[in-house]
Amino acid sequence: MNVLKNNYFYLFVVIAVYAAITVMSLNKCYFWDNIQQTSKEANWYYDTDFSGLLLPSFSDVAEGKSDVAGTGYHPPLTGFITAGLWKIFGRSLHVSHIFIFCCSLILIFNTFKLFSKLFPNKPYGLFILLPLLDSSFLTQSAVASPDIILATAFVTCLRAIVDDKKMLLSVAYIFLCLVNARGFFAGVLVFAFFVLYKIIYSKEKLTVKQFLKKSLPFLPGIVLLFSFFAYYFSQRGWFFSEPGFQSNHYERPESFGHLMKNIAVYIFVLTENGRILIWLFLALLIFMFKRSRVKTAFTDCEKSFIFLFSSFLLMYFLLVILTQMGGIGPRYHIPSYFLLTVVFFILLDKVKIKQMRSYVFLLVFFLLVGNFSVYLFSEKRAKAWDTTLAHFPFYELREKCFEYMEANNIPYEKTAGGFCIYGNQRYIDLKSEYRYIEVAEKIAEKEYFIYSNISNLSDEIIDELHDTSKWIMLKDFRKGAVFIAIYASQSEL
Repeated sequence: MNVLKNNYFYLFVVIAVYAAITVMSLNKCYFWDNIQQTSKEANWYYDTDFSGLLLPSFSDVAEGKSDVAGTGYHPPLTGFITAGLWKIFGRSLHVSHIFIFCCSLILIFNTFKLFSKLFPNKPYGLFILLPLLDSSFLTQSAVASPDIILATAFVTCLRAIVDDKKMLLSVAYIFLCLVNARGFFAGVLVFAFFVLYKIIYSKEKLTVKQFLKKSLPFLPGIVLLFSFFAYYFSQRGWFFSEPGFQSNHYERPESFGHLMKNIAVYIFVLTENGRILIWLFLALLIFMFKRSRVKTAFTDCEKSFIFLFSSFLLMYFLLVILTQMGGIGPRYHIPSYFLLTVVFFILLDKVKIKQMRSYVFLLVFFLLVGNFSVYLFSEKRAKAWDTTLAHFPFYELREKCFEYMEANNIPYEKTAGGFCIYGNQRYIDLKSEYRYIEVAEKIAEKEYFIYSNISNLSDEIIDELHDTSKWIMLKDFRKGAVFIAIYASQSEL
């Protein structure tokens, strides 16, 4: 009974942490890719009263017909749902944050249920701290990111497969496949996990009809996803051949040196923010398991989870070596981070480590401290600010920056800025007034520039801003690890 009480205690601790972060974030504007994947897309559906399923194309933006374009390969589920919620509750930042908090509660509950199934005789309530207090999970919740929907759907699918809950699996799989392109690829691997665990390891001799019957819960998600893409291709054609689409992410690495850099970045992303300690412990556990004279065999379920974890690592490694996507953000690896902890606890159970709680608390401490690892990097080192709570001062500094501009009559239309700053500010903070800031690449055409380390500007632009013969800093705002500075062109002074 005491063990059960302790498990629920940790469950309430995690819920309290996510609730506190949500309360702190309620008035925070949209951040990082969430500006596009939630706000812009939701605003288009809201303003057009859901006049169509497909968002405007890149060519529509180039021709001035729209200032919003859909990516195509990301189904617009989050924007669609958000716009629907706005129609009911009003267009507000609060709606997004509360919606994602509700998703977080489902994520927490299903993680708890999954771990209770995988580790019934262990302190599974304590175990859930490790994946759910990872900086990527916490920050994605704080910024109301669609990746929390992905994480929720992913974990719910795993729990439904293990618990044999077909209806729950069917609903969760719909959200997993439709949330974005990464969700679709995760969905493919989840189906492979299902086939391995429920069909291959069951050693049943199945006919094609029986196989299809067992796979029936996946059908609604697959049908909806393929229907969307079929409709998209019939209207727009292939994603990357669409007029106005520009991206080199999917091209081959330019050189062997580029390939090695991609691999190095991939390894760094998997181990940053305190996660390296989990990997080191995992390596130690594998060594201890291999050296153990008395080995407990892995169950079919455990082998299936190890397979799934390895599949995610391999999938993204292939992207790293075959494309220029070596720098893909840590949030892309959220399923891998979750599975890393599952595999870690599987090995921890096999090796029979004593003082298990102490090791878990140590790892959780390192994950929380990992939020502040940005302090270790130089100004020019690009950082994944959307996966660290250290980005929080940005919102306050952004407001102070705009207040300074308005008090000193600095026009927005004569200003350029980097990522998270440029564009129509209505899509960032949902305020009605029109304030447009040009992209950083237009720096030569503008009289003012807003420079923040949040934007991860190119070295060339940073060097130019630091050239006092070209630019002078009018004002800077700093808090914690974040700064925002306003520069004026010397030619305009």
